[in-house]
Amino acid sequence: MKYTVQNAPFPIKQLNQLYGFVVGGLMFLIFNLIRLTQRVEYIGKENLNSSSNHIYAFWHENLPLHFTTNLRMKQPQIWLQHPMLFMKPIHVCVKLMGLTEMSYGSSGNSGKAALERVNTQLKNGYSTMINPDGPAGPTKKLKVGVLLMAKETGVPIIPITMDAYPKWIMNTWDRKKQPLPFSKITIRYHKPVYITEDFTDIDIRNLETILSS
Repeated sequence: MKYTVQNAPFPIKQLNQLYGFVVGGLMFLIFNLIRLTQRVEYIGKENLNSSSNHIYAFWHENLPLHFTTNLRMKQPQIWLQHPMLFMKPIHVCVKLMGLTEMSYGSSGNSGKAALERVNTQLKNGYSTMINPDGPAGPTKKLKVGVLLMAKETGVPIIPITMDAYPKWIMNTWDRKKQPLPFSKITIRYHKPVYITEDFTDIDIRNLETILSS
């Protein structure tokens, strides 16, 4: 049986919370220590002036780079998060980074309600982060959720590309890019993408191309 953050019985939920706080806290500490040794170059920051809030989109492979370079969130953000208990360390880590709100849901686990909550908060001025090929791939194949979110809320998508040198390519389905100590990280914010009408396959391919550039 798969337990979620809502339905896990005692003491499974309590033990997992303890595990999550310990591991999530260690993750946050390690990210901070490694970050002290790294250099980060930001390109295209002027594209963030398009709107007061954004839908930040990047491939799942870039999650370690995102966490390393966004240790302090400066604006209200809500993230759609997988509700399974094994995700608790990630939930703890991103809360320590300053995430304002998490909306728990996935396919078969209140996913529609969780997405509606994210859309509501986007309309209220929050930003969000989304991996259009996550959480299980296929890698670098855009799912239309990010486009539907942008169309529903009117909030622009900010495509983000990232890389690091040197880095370690992890043996995961998405080939995550883990930056190493003393690496240089490059973050590029591309021009905002507004979805005001029905999108087409061309829109999907164009956004895939930007995210892979």
